[in-house]
Amino acid sequence: MPKVRILTGVSGVDVNYVRGDVVELPGSTAASWVESGMAELVRGEEPETPETPETAAAPEPETASPRSRAGRARKSG
Repeated sequence: MPKVRILTGVSGVDVNYVRGDVVELPGSTAASWVESGMAELVRGEEPETPETPETAAAPEPETASPRSRAGRARKSG
């Protein structure tokens, strides 16, 4: 059975796939789903590589929280 990657959500009586799921389907079903744009064939799995300092995501910079104006005195005018 061919492996496909789901491109659109598919839900039914016996199935519930979300975008990105990789599943094995019968040949005729896989061909139909690929032809209609619901899935794409998975030719070979890409090997997972460990994160290196170059590929690791940079941490988000911390930002100060906004000050509350509740304690400020209002100008009378």
